[in-house]
Amino acid sequence: MGVLWKRRSNPLASAAFGGLRRLGVLGRVSVLTPTSETRQHFHAQLWQCFLAQNWPDKELVVVETYQTEPSSILNIRDPRLVHVTLKEDLNVGTKRNLCVLLASGQYCVNFDDDDFYAEGYCEAMVSELVRRNLGALTFSAWYNYFEDRGTCGYSDPAAWDCEDQAELEGDLYGYGFSYVHLRSLALQFPYPDLGFAEDAPFMLRLKNLGRAGLVEDARGLCMHVVHRSSSCIDPEVSQILSEEELEDLLVFDSEAFQAYLRQRAWPCLCS
Repeated sequence: MGVLWKRRSNPLASAAFGGLRRLGVLGRVSVLTPTSETRQHFHAQLWQCFLAQNWPDKELVVVETYQTEPSSILNIRDPRLVHVTLKEDLNVGTKRNLCVLLASGQYCVNFDDDDFYAEGYCEAMVSELVRRNLGALTFSAWYNYFEDRGTCGYSDPAAWDCEDQAELEGDLYGYGFSYVHLRSLALQFPYPDLGFAEDAPFMLRLKNLGRAGLVEDARGLCMHVVHRSSSCIDPEVSQILSEEELEDLLVFDSEAFQAYLRQRAWPCLCS
């Protein structure tokens, strides 16, 4: 097992391992991303989305498993980056828990490496978490970008005709790309040791404890990208957006999303 460890050089570096700061550094946001060698082509946009966040005290914690070579894109020296590489085959639930352990922040914000986050995403989500005195928060409605079609759709599960309450709650609470939570809570109630669909049991447990809430992404703070290798292949949508509506979303003008559109040969959408 190989480990590449890059971390700020101060006494807080060992806090996550030793449990010396269970609550985390007050006010710090730890952006958490489990990833793998097969997803290294997403790492540039992940780093770009992190750098764009306007939250002042932030870090990016990445746990990457690999078989051949770890990410060269994340092989950089930056005091805000924690990049741990493991020559192992670990499931995503375990990697999410490792991210939490390695984090030093009071607040944990999940970033999926293949999705896009507007510069005010962390600020908006953490502020809502604090305002409502919650332990965890996730989107109840969100925007999807369908890569194969070049279209954007809005998913609002609460508006769907779903009579099965358990199924509805799974749709509402089961998308980990938008999870925000207190680090202390995730240490107490970790993700299940699963390779798929590890997110819903984690958040539903917090919901049943009265600690998790929902918020609608009405402004387009995030773009959930659906592509061939997505774990979510074909999400149901409530509305297909026009080009004008897509351009009004906060995430549309982000450098990372604009670069993505250019790579996908959709120049008409690039600003």
